[in-house]
Amino acid sequence: MSSVSQQKFSRWLNFLAESPWVAYTGIVLLQVKVMLWIWEYHDLAPGDTSYYYLTVFDWLDEGKGSIARSPVYTLFLAALHKLLDDPFRVLTIAQIGIAVCASLLTLALLRRLLPKYLAWIIAAWWTVLPINFDTAYIVHLFSALFPLGLFVIAAYLNNIYGRGAVLAGLLFTAALVRTEYVLLFAFWLVALFGYEFYRSRRDGMSSWKTFLLAYGLPLAVTVLIIGGFFTHAKPGSFAEIKQEMHVKQTENMCQIYAYNRKQQGDPWPGNPWTDCEQLLQRDFGRSELTFFQALALNPHAVLQHIRWNFKLIPSGTQLALFNYFSGGPNPDYMPAKRAPLVWIPFLLVIGLSGFAVLKYLLIPGLKRQEATGNGFAWLLLASAALQVVVVMLMQRPRPSYMFPYTLFIMALTGLGLHGLLERLRSSSTLKVLIPVAGIILILLIPPHYNKDYVNYYGYEGQPLFEGYERISPYIDPDSPTPAVIVTPRGDESLCNYLNKEACTVIQFKKIYGPRFGFYLNSLGVNWVYLKSSGGKPPVKYDPRQWELIDQGDAGRENWVLLHRQKLKKPRDRQQSNENSQR
Repeated sequence: MSSVSQQKFSRWLNFLAESPWVAYTGIVLLQVKVMLWIWEYHDLAPGDTSYYYLTVFDWLDEGKGSIARSPVYTLFLAALHKLLDDPFRVLTIAQIGIAVCASLLTLALLRRLLPKYLAWIIAAWWTVLPINFDTAYIVHLFSALFPLGLFVIAAYLNNIYGRGAVLAGLLFTAALVRTEYVLLFAFWLVALFGYEFYRSRRDGMSSWKTFLLAYGLPLAVTVLIIGGFFTHAKPGSFAEIKQEMHVKQTENMCQIYAYNRKQQGDPWPGNPWTDCEQLLQRDFGRSELTFFQALALNPHAVLQHIRWNFKLIPSGTQLALFNYFSGGPNPDYMPAKRAPLVWIPFLLVIGLSGFAVLKYLLIPGLKRQEATGNGFAWLLLASAALQVVVVMLMQRPRPSYMFPYTLFIMALTGLGLHGLLERLRSSSTLKVLIPVAGIILILLIPPHYNKDYVNYYGYEGQPLFEGYERISPYIDPDSPTPAVIVTPRGDESLCNYLNKEACTVIQFKKIYGPRFGFYLNSLGVNWVYLKSSGGKPPVKYDPRQWELIDQGDAGRENWVLLHRQKLKKPRDRQQSNENSQR
């Protein structure tokens, strides 16, 4: 190849490495590739996600929602449900969209904080981590979009208007997305007004019109939006909203404390999710209290809780950065993967981050602008990461709570790598290889969702989604008599997605016995959805009482959906009880 051709090829590679369109398109393709086949293998999420979905029906039916349960998130789901009218499609599209937005915001931020040839590498690292896009509860990743957006504003709008927008955004996030951001809002409220006062003394007072436009207008609009949400709150009065928030805090304290105690080997026999009040009563003399109330009543127990969380931070950081942790107690509530050798890349990341702090952020007199970009964005990201550390100590170093902290470490790693490559004089070589590496990564990385995919709840397949698809056409949410459904798992999540007002779920194994029909009748059951494996029929039923609505053979699994033709009258039910006693 001639020297002229080499120069053209080098310029072409340099263009690909620097072009924003190429970078953003590559990140979207990478995110789509790792999430490919999510429709085939991802189930409706049980647990908290289904309870958040209950608020969707409140928004649609009454135009009101819970302030305590991330109202912006539930309103977003309600808007999608209005268009799609199907929880599986709503949550799947929401997960894909939120993950893509998070990756794009991450890339946009890193292109301002780092040299562009490294920004794509670090953004790709963020994008391919399942702990980010396949988080157990979508609400956590949705909540991360708001601080990510504020970091981008700080990075691209380095003036008084950007600072005002960030402050208003922090208030919005604290009030309607994640309450712990109230600490960050309070810090930056003081810091920014102190900074503006300092600038006015040094450079001359800005006009009051500029100050009002930069700070007053976005804060006023934010307060109006928050007020609008509170006027549509369910429950409606301020006292009821305050009580709802208090209940959320006390439930959270109860469960996280009990889980930590169990993980430390406490002999208490209860379940940390359902029986935690017993443990609080034992250790604090009260069954309901907030974190700070617990700290006042029994400082030793709470400090032990904090020390345990501190010990878990290295494992939690590894899990957040690599989707694996090296060993010891699991820092997450959900099952997590172990890999002893993850200590090697973890120590490398710590070394590069420390090098970046020393070279670019602490030592005075260095020219940092090209490498570090906007100082305000770095400070905002660092303060958000510090707030996450506080949350980790109080709650738990769980990756779903740590997105700003994770991104801060990734950004420092990229900055340290840039400094190292400059010393080795290899940055220009790496720069032209980035586009080739990106194409190879997009082509070779396997989809996360495949036939071997096991979700956080420990099972394969889509049983909850299949149950919803089979039952939902027959359940009328407007019926004056809610359906009572028998299912194999008895999971309330099914009714949460059908609309809690429309049905109640009972677990099959709790009522199975020789007097199957009698018990179903005594409980008012009018629907039965059961499955069996091995080709055996799920249940024997009396066709005089039950109508076969639907059935199927899904491979080795049979299922039936039955509807009671007529429930006995209450008097008949009482007579049956008397006959059984005789």
